[in-house]
Amino acid sequence: MKRDKFWDSLKFILIFFVVYGHMIETYTPDGSFNRAMYNFIYTFHMPFFMFISGRFSQIKDRKKYLNGIIFILETYIVFQTIRCIKPILAGGTISISDLISPKGTLWYIAYLAIYRFIMYIVPHKYLNRYPVIIISTSFAIGILWGFMPICTFEKIISFLPYFLMGYYSVQYNIKDKIKKIPLFVSLIGIITIFAIIYIFINYNIGYIIYYEMNYYLVDFKTSPLILCIDRIIVYISAIIISILIMRVVLYTNVFSSYGSTTLFIYMYHTFIILSLRSLISNNFIPQNVILLLIYTILILFSLIFLSNISFLRYLMNPITYIKNNLEKCHKNSI
Repeated sequence: MKRDKFWDSLKFILIFFVVYGHMIETYTPDGSFNRAMYNFIYTFHMPFFMFISGRFSQIKDRKKYLNGIIFILETYIVFQTIRCIKPILAGGTISISDLISPKGTLWYIAYLAIYRFIMYIVPHKYLNRYPVIIISTSFAIGILWGFMPICTFEKIISFLPYFLMGYYSVQYNIKDKIKKIPLFVSLIGIITIFAIIYIFINYNIGYIIYYEMNYYLVDFKTSPLILCIDRIIVYISAIIISILIMRVVLYTNVFSSYGSTTLFIYMYHTFIILSLRSLISNNFIPQNVILLLIYTILILFSLIFLSNISFLRYLMNPITYIKNNLEKCHKNSI
């Protein structure tokens, strides 16, 4: 199937924001440019990624679709194992909870597998009958879940609406609709939203934009109703920013040739960032606003280069690689 330059460009732009957000997160004092940029990025980048994942989760061949889910889970298990080995080598211990709970950025891979499995088991006739009601209900549950007395499943429930919006978006020609927005309006809109964040909320709002909060437990000084409203604002902001970015990318499509590397970059970038942070903390290399951006760009293009190394690609899915090679050997022997 021919790749779509628009969606590939979007994916690369988003993976840039993912890497940049992780690069600056340790250096975000309140009132700084990095803090405002961090809040801005985290408002939309993973919701937007989940939207795109939903769009490309259509079931055209059930066997291939199920194999795709297994493929994602295989990648998750490999990198979850790697992340669990590290504390053991450092002399620590690992509990069952540590093995099961997604480590760091792996939550996205785990949730994607779960969401796709849900789409797989739900009968098609029910899944596509009432898309508006299904999406609206998922948003309502995501908003109201914070009032639940239990503080679990918060994030997986809160991100589901974005996935569903992407899944049902194939019914519409998004590019034609986005084109109707003047480009300058999108640019001004993005700059304005960032300026509002910088001026008015340039402090840590991670507990809101991560969707991991129970309204009663996160902040005893803030009314649960206010926190609920905050979540609604974040939902709306994520959608608006994503639409504006789509319009800008639609005008350029500059980075489409790198869209196929986004999963590779996502899985490996944290290892490089942790190394860079260690070098910075030990004063081997400097850091400032400009240098952190430069480091991000270097990480991206280093990983694009490394994605050509077969071993690193096969490490993401070793079982699939071995299985495919055995099948080839079997066919060649017949």
